[in-house]
Amino acid sequence: MAKKKARNQPVGATEADVGPSPSHSLSGKKRLSWCSGLIVFVFLVFVLKVARSAVWVSPMANKKSEKTSDVDELATIRQPPHPIRQGHSESLDSIRANHQLLDRYNGDLLPFEVLETFPHNKSLFTQGLLFADGYLYEGTGLNGRTEVLQIEPATGKAVRRSIILDKEHFGEGLALVPAPATTSGDSSAKDALLVQITYKHRKGFIYRAHDLTGPIREFEYDTVTGQGWGLAFDHSRRELVVSDGSEYLFIWDADSLVEKRHLRVTLPVLPQGEELGIAVEENSAPKGTVYLKYINELEVLPGGRFVLANVWYDDRVVLIDLFSGLVVAAYDFRKLRPRRKRGEDCFNGIALDENTGDLYVTGKKWSNLYRVRLPGLRAFFLEQEKYTGALSALVNSVKMFYQKASAKA
Repeated sequence: MAKKKARNQPVGATEADVGPSPSHSLSGKKRLSWCSGLIVFVFLVFVLKVARSAVWVSPMANKKSEKTSDVDELATIRQPPHPIRQGHSESLDSIRANHQLLDRYNGDLLPFEVLETFPHNKSLFTQGLLFADGYLYEGTGLNGRTEVLQIEPATGKAVRRSIILDKEHFGEGLALVPAPATTSGDSSAKDALLVQITYKHRKGFIYRAHDLTGPIREFEYDTVTGQGWGLAFDHSRRELVVSDGSEYLFIWDADSLVEKRHLRVTLPVLPQGEELGIAVEENSAPKGTVYLKYINELEVLPGGRFVLANVWYDDRVVLIDLFSGLVVAAYDFRKLRPRRKRGEDCFNGIALDENTGDLYVTGKKWSNLYRVRLPGLRAFFLEQEKYTGALSALVNSVKMFYQKASAKA
């Protein structure tokens, strides 16, 4: 049987005249290289989709700010304009209205389990609390008594403490910022920094974490209320999450301390009725939700998607989605310390042990510190590890395939 002529081949022409057909134009090596390139392209598309879904940026983040710096690439991040500065009331009526909103939370109030009880220095007005390398780091407040301490959890004794700041400064949130990783992926613990913000002076202080030397640097910032309350570090994106007593959370770049975006915390509530009174009338949040104010001490969970937050003068802790601002869970700590001792103030202080998934919690001038477990957090950690492990395995498999393909080519 005669061979069929290739499509579009001139009549009478031979294969030698027109060259090999397209099916023979790619050698085995070229086909292998093309396949490996296609796999790499598909992988990159997958990574970009994951990154896009994991990082939410406010539409306001692209607006130009008046001041930019050409000294450092990080400093060129455009800082979005702040929402209009709002009046900030810390009156008893306002606090009660916020409590009333939490009472209408449309979800279950989850319990907790106390694992251990430790002594805590009752003279410390706890404002910021974190756990790292087996120690607690605690930032305190009150004018003339603001400092940072490194504490043994089991004994409550301070191993190290910073100097006490000038009387004009009232300390607030505290966060540990590790040194940026080198090209080899390492970072020195001695280069880690502690960042502390203050209540009303819009000023922050930076200390060396390994010996509490400092403050080695000061910086200024602004928020909706003009105040600083809670502060926590997000390892996944190397950012700081900041609260100011309002319903806003601010996201700063951890190295330049420049604001990148902000979001408003919304609480899903049961159908709003007249019994909610002024709290409903003044709240313009999306339907079925209300803006939750007085967000205080913070702790970002691994993966950077969620943050735990104390609510000022309330013994309930909320879990906030940092992409949407929505409260997705709430934990009821009202039975932890129902009867305050004389001189004790409100529940404040959340420190996460990432190795166990347990929390250390306490309050301002409390005589005890508690190690507690929250239902679901451990499962959350396992899910994060499973996702991270799967992504890492995919990256390694693609690398190996590409290396083999390149070697054969």
